[in-house]
Amino acid sequence: MLLTFTDQSGTSWDVFEVYPTEERTVARVPATFRSGWLCFQSDLERRRLAPIPIGWMQWDVDTLTAALLATHGMPRRTPRQSFDVVPPPRRASGETASV
Repeated sequence: MLLTFTDQSGTSWDVFEVYPTEERTVARVPATFRSGWLCFQSDLERRRLAPIPIGWMQWDVDTLTAALLATHGMPRRTPRQSFDVVPPPRRASGETASV
C-alpha cells in the first residue's frame, strides 16, 4: 500500500512498508528494523520509522506529519524516476547534430 501526502513545508512524501527479505540484508539492518519499517520518501530524502505502526494506512495528514518527525533520515541514493523526460535520439556513429 502506498500513501502520498504533503507536509506543512509543501514537501510531497510517499509512505510505504518495507520488509528486508534476504538473510544478508536482514543481518545488515539494525535490530529495530529487522521486522520491517515504514518508509517516508520525498524527492530529496528517505526516512524510516520502525516498527511499522498498526493502522498507519488510515492516518490523517497531521498524524503522518507527526510520525515523519520521529523518523530516522537518510539522503536518497537514487533519484526519483521521471517519465515525462524524453531522452535525446541516438545518433549513428559519426553523425553530427543539425543546428
